[in-house]
Parts: sequence; C-alpha cells; structure tokens
Amino acid sequence: MHIFTAFIWMIWPLFWYGETYLPALFGPAAPFATEATAVVIPASEAADTPMVLARLGERIQAGEVFTARMQHRFLDGFTQEEVSSEGQVWVGADSYKIATDTQLISVEGRVSTVLNIQPNQLIISQYTPEEDDFAPSRFLGSYQDRFTVSRVEEEGRFTVVTLVATDPFELITLARITLDTNSLLPHEMYAEDLNENQFFITFEDGALTEAAEDTFRFTWPEAAEIIDLRE
Repeated sequence: MHIFTAFIWMIWPLFWYGETYLPALFGPAAPFATEATAVVIPASEAADTPMVLARLGERIQAGEVFTARMQHRFLDGFTQEEVSSEGQVWVGADSYKIATDTQLISVEGRVSTVLNIQPNQLIISQYTPEEDDFAPSRFLGSYQDRFTVSRVEEEGRFTVVTLVATDPFELITLARITLDTNSLLPHEMYAEDLNENQFFITFEDGALTEAAEDTFRFTWPEAAEIIDLRE
C-alpha cells in the first residue's frame, strides 16, 4: 500500500471521534514538538472543550472535501530509515485522491484507480472497504470503543488532541492531531503504529470545499497500459 494511502486511511477516521470526549489524562504527549506554550486542559474541563474534531467531521459527512498540500515523513521503527513525500490530497467522507510526482491515486465508491506515472501504467481494481484495514468505515460507529482522548491542549490558535488506542490490536496506537480552532482545518498530525513506526504530516494551504462530480477523478494518457483487475 502506498505510504500516503496508508496514512490517510489510518488517520482520517480520527476526525469522527464521536460526540463527547472521554477525558483520561495520563502520560506524556506524542513527540511532535511545537514552539508554542501548551495549555493542558484538566480532565474535569475537557468535556467542555470546543468539539473541533466533531465539527470537522460533521462538515465532511455533509459533503465537504478537505484539500491541501501535504508534506509527509515516515520513520521506520526497526531500521530508523526515513522516507519523505509530498503531494496534494483531497479527502471526503468515503473517497480520497492523492497526486504526487510519481503517482495519482483515487478511491471513489467501490473502485480504486492508480496511475503509476513511470512506467505509464493504470491499475483499476475493485475496492472493498470491509477488507481494508485502513478504510474509514472500519472506524465509524464503534470507533469510541477503541480510542480515548488522553490529552487536550490549546497552543495559540490551535487545538491539539492526543488519542490513544484502548484495543491492543488497533493498528494506530497513538495519534496527535493539531487543528485550527476557528477554521477547523488540520495543520499537523503525528501517529505511531503497532510496529513503532512514526508518521509525521504537515498540511499547507488547506481548505474545505464543496465536492464536485470530478473531485476524486483524474485523467490518464491515452498510451497508458491499463490493467483492470475487477471481476
């Protein structure tokens, strides 16, 4: 799975963190340092914190699309090897598109389309959310049974929410999401997975826009080799 794809599918569902915080402050925050002085909201007050995640989730579920330039860094927990990537991302409630210098990736409905720019190859396959460990639908509904909010911080104009997994088999064990409190736009994300891999991501020029008919589609060269894996 493309590293961008895995990250989006693992992290994006965190924006649907239910209707109430489950405050249980403990332990240090994730190692994603910022220069601003953090104000930690006590557990007794966390339930009254502005629900930036829920508000953003409501807008996405209503049909808006988050789009931004994205810089991503992956740190392998075993080898300590780093891989960096950048591109443009569009994310909706159940669809997404990613454009980089080497690939165009789209998941829309039940169809996954990937264009490998070199060697000019288009792969079309059936997409089954139920078989995708990273699919947003996997996290919706019973999501609160697997994650809890361990820390809520105010850093200037940003709200920072740290989530920890309550299920020992959850792929993401810890996530830290930084959002603009007023605009609701994601600014930074950090996550750790079961293999102690670390994901760092920064969004620039982010916006919430209305979805168009072709938002999650792209065109490909006529000369592209097409491999259709759908049954």
